[in-house]
Amino acid sequence: CDPLRKRMITSERVVVDIASRLDLVQGSNAKINAGANFAADFFRYFFDEKRGYPKPRYAECFNEPMVKWKSFRNSNAESEESVVKRIGNICGRMCTAITRANPEVMAGGP
Repeated sequence: CDPLRKRMITSERVVVDIASRLDLVQGSNAKINAGANFAADFFRYFFDEKRGYPKPRYAECFNEPMVKWKSFRNSNAESEESVVKRIGNICGRMCTAITRANPEVMAGGP
């Protein structure tokens, strides 16, 4: 991060994952668990107050995935309700892992 951007990093910010990365953490419990554990570890190991990267106060598991729900279907026949339920399950597990490992971070999402 360049110095001009680094000065804007505060603990009040929100960290958001990119919805298009959702495809990496769906398909099996093992993938969902790996994604949730990675998210929790990311907050523990990447952010370091001493280096000028304080942990954010808030985390959103995915940015606006419901707008593009059709792109997350397992098949053309999968309903919107099914996709939303699956994404909600993944997001819930990720948020639980983040807050369990980093209780000072409020995690939520779609």
